[in-house]
Amino acid sequence: SSSLYPDTDRLEYNQAGVRLTGTFGSVDLGASHYYGHYKQPSLNAKLFSAGDYKNMLAYDKKQTFGLEAATIFWKFNLRAEGCYNLTEDTAGDDPFVHNNSVQWLAGFDIDLPVSNINVNIQETGTLVLNNDKIDGAYKKMDVDYDRNDRYTTNHLVVNITDSWKNGKIEPEITALWSIERGDIVLMPKINFKPNQDITFTASGLFMNSKDEDGEFAEWSGKIPGNLNNSYIGLGVSCKF
Repeated sequence: SSSLYPDTDRLEYNQAGVRLTGTFGSVDLGASHYYGHYKQPSLNAKLFSAGDYKNMLAYDKKQTFGLEAATIFWKFNLRAEGCYNLTEDTAGDDPFVHNNSVQWLAGFDIDLPVSNINVNIQETGTLVLNNDKIDGAYKKMDVDYDRNDRYTTNHLVVNITDSWKNGKIEPEITALWSIERGDIVLMPKINFKPNQDITFTASGLFMNSKDEDGEFAEWSGKIPGNLNNSYIGLGVSCKF
């Protein structure tokens, strides 16, 4: 029920951000800072067990400090980003508040000398800090808990696009590999634009987890009682 969620229409849920960018030679650099809250609420399992449903969900406060860089090397467009998430659980010993964490992204894209193919490859990752501070009965209540006792998440993402017939046909495929867990996600898509006012789209999603401990096991049907969320979709958009 929506009544279980905190009332965010209050000043304490304000958020703010600032981003500065500059160019030094052939390198674009940036720095950013965000003050606000996690967008997904945390569950206080202790309050849930006590029946205090009104206060069991909370949007943890956080600050994010980020750095970014991009440059061109030969025909490669290179980019990298990194950030530090600062929360109120710096020690990592509060199971009901997110720990501090670091996140990163590094990758490149390149235009191939075949058709109009562009290949974009990125590696993204997250590391939850001080993840060993909670044990015993509270370990599985920890909002950062992973049932495989893994506190790193790394994804290799590959996106390939092309364009045919002067942009009228645009095929695309995105693939994601969950490195630690071995899960695979494939997302093919093709747009057909007979003119500038109408676009037909065919798309799909295929998800596969090795077993019920996979990152996407709940959505790929590996956990009993959960359906496979793979799909094929058709769509059309028109401009009048």
